[in-house]
Amino acid sequence: METVVVNLNPGGKPRRVTDNGREYLVAPLTMIVPGVLNGSQGPLYYPPEEIARTHRDWEGVPLVVYHPTRNGRNVSARSPGVLEESGVGVVRNARVRKDGALVAEGWFDVTAVRNYDKRLAAEY
Repeated sequence: METVVVNLNPGGKPRRVTDNGREYLVAPLTMIVPGVLNGSQGPLYYPPEEIARTHRDWEGVPLVVYHPTRNGRNVSARSPGVLEESGVGVVRNARVRKDGALVAEGWFDVTAVRNYDKRLAAEY
C-alpha cells in the first residue's frame, strides 16, 4: 500500500470547477510562509516583504508530479514540455495573507491527474 500526503490550506475545502470545458479540482494551497526554510542550497530566510514582492510570479506555474528533470538535472516546471509531460494543473490566484504567507489555489486538471495515475483522483 502506498500513501500520498498532501498539505492543504485549512482555510477551505477542495471544490470542482469546469473551465473551458475541462474539469478541475480546485484546492487551497499554502505555498510558502515567512521564515527560515531549508532548500537545495541550504537554509534561506524568506522575509514577508520578499514573499509579497514576488507573489505574482507564481501565477500559472505548472503543478507537476515529482520535480521535473532533463538529462538527470532538475529544471523549472515552466520549462517547455514539462506541463505536457508531467503536469497535472496550474497555480492560480496567488496572494499574500495578512500573516505574510503566500497562498494560492491549485487547479488540478481531473483528466490529467487520472491519466497520470488513477489513484491520485480516486476519491474525487
